[in-house]
This record gives sequence, structure tokens and C-alpha cells, in this order.
Amino acid sequence: MPTVSPRRRRRAPQRRAEATKTRLLDAATKAFARSGFEGASTLALERAAKVERGLLVYHFRSRKGLWRAVIDRLADRVGQSMQRIFSAAGRKDDTVNAVVRALVVANAETPEFMRIMVIESRRGSALADYAIEHHIRRFVAALEGALGHAVSVHDYYILMGACSFFFLSPREAQRVWSADPTSERFLSQQTEAVAELMRTRWSARKEPIVVPLRARA
Repeated sequence: MPTVSPRRRRRAPQRRAEATKTRLLDAATKAFARSGFEGASTLALERAAKVERGLLVYHFRSRKGLWRAVIDRLADRVGQSMQRIFSAAGRKDDTVNAVVRALVVANAETPEFMRIMVIESRRGSALADYAIEHHIRRFVAALEGALGHAVSVHDYYILMGACSFFFLSPREAQRVWSADPTSERFLSQQTEAVAELMRTRWSARKEPIVVPLRARA
């Protein structure tokens, strides 16, 4: 019989552990986006992930630990989407369009982040505070860095609402306008509409708004 190396024997349990964690994260993402933290029990999450009883606590210490891991993973995906668009737009002069496009695409690719945030923010939970301190502040800073000026609370919610709400309630667009919010055509049209709105809003200010991405480090 072939001999199995010690390293290979160690890797097998590691792979199983990572697969278990991924199943728990995937199942919890769906559950928290649908029902919120309070609507997803530990037992229900383990059953949805098809893992043995007790493995949620083993890997994440608690249901709250799993929630934080879910929101961290989603926030990383949102940040990566935004950075990818910023980088791709680095050769263009229209920064407002690039910022809006980044937000639209990020929400299209990771709608669960906003769904979970809406639920927990409405509850006013400590979980929402965790996400705000660890991720929302970082997103605002990224937007301000890309735009080259401060983003007010009104600017932020106009942007986030216009760039995310149709992913929270896609059935409305489908039933009322026969529009597919996931199509490239829709994403491009929404980007142009929101960018035009923000340019109009910001053009009334005295400071310059559109700063080429290529002009910044």
C-alpha cells in the first residue's frame, strides 16, 4: 500500500474544517439576509449547512461570532468589487461615474450585505454597530478618497439608496417595468441616472467635485 505522508494526513482534516466553515458561512449568509440574526437559530443554521451539531460553536464560538464572520466576508467582497471598478476607471476623468458604477456593481454582486444591514439597523442591535464601526466607516472613507471631497450624510444615503434598493426589492422592477436589475443594460442605465443626479447636486457647490482618479495616488 502507498504510504501517506504526515503533511498530507494533516491537510485532510484542515480541508474538511475549511469546507465545514464555508458551508456554515454560506448557509448563514442566506439565513441572516432572509430572516435576520434573531430569525436564525444555531440548530437551524447547522441543519441548513448540513453539518454536525456543535460545529457552529466549535468553529465560530457563537452565533454572534458566525454573524460577524458573515458580515466581514460580505464587506470584503463589497470592498473588492469597489476597488476593481476604481482601478478599471483609473484612465477615465469622470470620477463620479466611476464611484456610482462601483456602488451599483458592488450591490449587484453582494446584495446580502445591504439586506442584512437593513434588518439589523432596524433592530438597532449591537451587531449593526459592529458592522458600522468596522465596515461602513471604511466604505465612506473609500468614497471620499475616490471623490476627493467629503460625503455628507445626505449624499451617502442618496447614493446608497439609489445604488442598492432595487437589489433589495428586485421583484418590483421586474413586475412593474419588466426590468431585470441584474442585466448589464440596467446596471449601466442606473449608473448614468445616479451619476447625473449627483453631478447636478455637487455642481452647485463651490469646490471642484470631479477629480480624475489618475491624478490621485
